[in-house]
Amino acid sequence: MKKLLTLVLLAGISQLSHAESNQQSIMFKEATAQPSGISSQSGNDLGDHCQQLAKDIDNAKGKPQRRYALSERYRQECEVQR
Repeated sequence: MKKLLTLVLLAGISQLSHAESNQQSIMFKEATAQPSGISSQSGNDLGDHCQQLAKDIDNAKGKPQRRYALSERYRQECEVQR
């Protein structure tokens, strides 16, 4: 009984070590330079998008989570582009 348990544990450990040695992720491929699709827009469209985000931030007063999410999105998409 102990030998069987030992064999099962060794098989499990060998599978675990094999899984850790494979560093390629099937879920997360190579990161692109610009993760959002906003960078492919023209300058005018990007300006309009940033203005709309700024208006949405102002309209989100009293909604701290929404406001924070919008401000982070604005920071990533609009301030980085400048």
